[in-house]
Amino acid sequence: MSEDIKSLFWGKEAFNGAKIREYSNREGINHMDFEKQIFEYDTMFILKEFSNMDLFFKGGTCIQSLLPLNLQRFSVDLDFNIETESRTNKFVLEKFDELNEKLKEMDLLISSIDSKYKNRSSKNLIYGKFYPMYFDKISGTITFARVFPSKVVARNLRIAYRKDLVNKEYLSGIFNHILVQINIKHKPPALKWNMQDIRLKIYKYQEYKKELQFKCLSVGDLFADKLIAFRNREKFKDLYDLGMLSVIITDEDIESCRLKMKHILGEENRTHEITKTIIKTIDVFIIKKKYSDYIHALPKEVSPLVVNRMFYTKLISVIERI
Repeated sequence: MSEDIKSLFWGKEAFNGAKIREYSNREGINHMDFEKQIFEYDTMFILKEFSNMDLFFKGGTCIQSLLPLNLQRFSVDLDFNIETESRTNKFVLEKFDELNEKLKEMDLLISSIDSKYKNRSSKNLIYGKFYPMYFDKISGTITFARVFPSKVVARNLRIAYRKDLVNKEYLSGIFNHILVQINIKHKPPALKWNMQDIRLKIYKYQEYKKELQFKCLSVGDLFADKLIAFRNREKFKDLYDLGMLSVIITDEDIESCRLKMKHILGEENRTHEITKTIIKTIDVFIIKKKYSDYIHALPKEVSPLVVNRMFYTKLISVIERI
């Protein structure tokens, strides 16, 4: 067990700096991202077992959990929809305050002033705690940072948070963190969902073979969400996730995606306009080989896929059916 913090889910065998560096080097990714995935498991376990929020897992990290381990990219954020009658910032902030209090009662939080880094950390830095950061009015998403001790961070980090989502304060010290995003806008939270095993890329290593299940959006829901996300921001990570989903998507999922797109956009003609725009954008990615800018950030086993034109033509053929 770490000398700095009691871990609910990870003992010293897993939370080990030498192993984190060895395995992240083997995967060809940043040490901090590998470490973050350890605490993604821990955070999801805590949200499931100790919060009374009805959450539905979605987004890039959820998609990775549906893929074979060797085809996953390292996604380091956790995204959720929520089922609740009270769709307000105040409601979600209160729920996370309650969760932080419960973690404190269970002795699963520790102040940086009680750690070996106390002279390098701000007094408001508490390992294991969820800190509200900001609210995105357009997407309806509240973002929290969960901070944790690090075995690979050597320099001081600094992040901003807002207890009331208005007034800014800062955390500084030796820590790593992940983002937890709760969408209060999406209703229903999912057209379809499944209780899914969560097995992310680090599961391939013995120290991280932990069993965890969570409510996950269906492939059809996820595909629709990623189409909208890619249309809005044209990020390669969204294109990669769409390409991987196109390999496992079924006719039933495509119909579910079509229904969700209609639910989001309001009319079927609008869906056709969006999909045509997306296909044109994908064509530009292929012609200009824009994927080459992102290969360095992908695990070694994944990189060869994105230079293969068939990866994109398969995706386009699925989009044309929406």
